[in-house]
Amino acid sequence: MRNPSSSYLPELDVVRFWAFFAVFFFHTVYLLPPGAGSGLPHQLAWALVFTGEQAGRFGVDLFFTLSAFLITSLLVAEKAEHGGIQLSKFYLRRILRIWPLYFGMTFLVFGLAYLQHEREMLEFFWPYLLMVPNWAWALNGNPAVHTNAFLAIIVFWSLGIEEQFYLLWPLVLRRMRLDQLRRAGWFLIGVSVIVRFVCWTSDVPHPGIYANTFARLDPIAVGILLAAEWALMKDGDSRASLRHRVLGSWPILPVGVAGFLLAGFIAGTEGLNGAMFIFIGYPLVAWSGYLILFHTLLNLKPEGRKGSGFRWLTYLGKISYGLYIFHAFIYDLSGPILVRLMGLKEGMRELPTGLMLTLVSFSFLATVLVAHLSYRYFESYFLAMKRRFSVFASPGKRNPAVLQEATPPLS
Repeated sequence: MRNPSSSYLPELDVVRFWAFFAVFFFHTVYLLPPGAGSGLPHQLAWALVFTGEQAGRFGVDLFFTLSAFLITSLLVAEKAEHGGIQLSKFYLRRILRIWPLYFGMTFLVFGLAYLQHEREMLEFFWPYLLMVPNWAWALNGNPAVHTNAFLAIIVFWSLGIEEQFYLLWPLVLRRMRLDQLRRAGWFLIGVSVIVRFVCWTSDVPHPGIYANTFARLDPIAVGILLAAEWALMKDGDSRASLRHRVLGSWPILPVGVAGFLLAGFIAGTEGLNGAMFIFIGYPLVAWSGYLILFHTLLNLKPEGRKGSGFRWLTYLGKISYGLYIFHAFIYDLSGPILVRLMGLKEGMRELPTGLMLTLVSFSFLATVLVAHLSYRYFESYFLAMKRRFSVFASPGKRNPAVLQEATPPLS
């Protein structure tokens, strides 16, 4: 394992990319259900893709865990080195990283909705402007049900949850000791379980639980628990060395992935509001993300031992915020164009498998291109400003390994 004196862990960018790709898969890939006379191979292929598609939505939860881990680790390191947390600098760094793309896309999509007289969509403008779109979902339902125009910014609900975490967590953490972090993490898990139970017994309709910040704290909480454990490892605490050897062994990664797939199967067959997913699915997703991220941290490789494929994945992870922001917009834009060019009367969800894969491939490549251009010519300006508010003057010397601050997709 690499000495945690480095201020940048490219492996976490790789995790960030795969989390995005899971969400992309969920939003774009599908197979037409097999007919009554379909053979077993076709039925098995459809079942596998269906399970993977449903599990893809939980890439968002992996983002939550990664963000909570990074932000908590960063703030703990700041407290250790400076004796406190400079809230103004923290909030300015978050604003400069998140707001330009978020509000740029928000004003673009709502501006188009205004020009096209999409009244149903315009009713959601203020929640998006105030960065609480998830609560608009939780209280009023998925707005994409009312108008397809919302598909372009359908992913923004998760950014609302992240922003609320960024706003409140530093205020709490600045008054906590390191040994209190674990209790805070378990407390948040308990809050999520209780809120989901109350919502379930009250028959709250979907997505009243799925988009409810208080019901979605588990992946954030396990990220906090992981940050607490990582801080102890950094300080030389070897009490859990046997456990770490187990969690760092190769079977843990497929176990984590299998956990996501099982949760996807439960969600696809029982629904997100079913008792099975409420009581088993949500915790399963959170702890699967914990296993994947902890396994990654326990298997950091020395610098210089990575090939070109790793570097590509690392770069895609760096630009994953743009990938996340743009992918639904590009897919929603390119799909109808392909349907018209092919002269098809069916909608995008009725495309044959070959055309569907063509659309998905084109959308992915176009998303990568747009995200690259955005990162290089737009986001880089704000990132340069963001560095002026760093609280560590000499990166890489005394900073912990996780001081690459969270970058949404999420964070």
